[in-house]
Amino acid sequence: MEESLSWRTLVNLQIGLIESKETNAELSKQIDQLQAAKEEFNQKLERLRLSSNKDMIESYFEDREIVSLSQEREDALTKGKSLQNDLKSARNLIGKIRSDIDHRNKSITKLEEQCAETKASISIASVERCEALKDIESMRSNAEEQRSIIVRLSNNITEEKILGERLKKRNSELKVIQTKLERLQHRQEQRIVK
Repeated sequence: MEESLSWRTLVNLQIGLIESKETNAELSKQIDQLQAAKEEFNQKLERLRLSSNKDMIESYFEDREIVSLSQEREDALTKGKSLQNDLKSARNLIGKIRSDIDHRNKSITKLEEQCAETKASISIASVERCEALKDIESMRSNAEEQRSIIVRLSNNITEEKILGERLKKRNSELKVIQTKLERLQHRQEQRIVK
């Protein structure tokens, strides 16, 4: 009877060991599944973190670009206003220059008329003739000087045209900056809505 008891005890122990092994195998399987789920969760969490960081970084750089473009636009507007003031001053100066040119042209015409009158009134006498020729030469020299002044004044008009071209270029640059700024702001608004 003791042997039968021992045999049953041994059988029970073996059955318990088998059940324990099965339980351990099941636990190991569950642990592996939990470990795999944990790894998958960590990967998803990392992707989410990277995606969030990417959005934050993109938003940060877009904000910086908006600030930079806004400052560039302000600088362009300031320069544009300065150029407009310079252009206005240049136009006023050109108006005065043109008035001065008209006045000098009238003076030249008057000098030329005086030359013609002097030539007509030259006496046959050599002394009077020499004096008259000197007067004529002086008038011609004066006329040439006036023409030289007119050339310089005309150059100032050319400078005004160059200034106008610079202003047009600045306005074109300002339009490009404004377009970029509007696109970035639109993208920011879309991101906020999302």
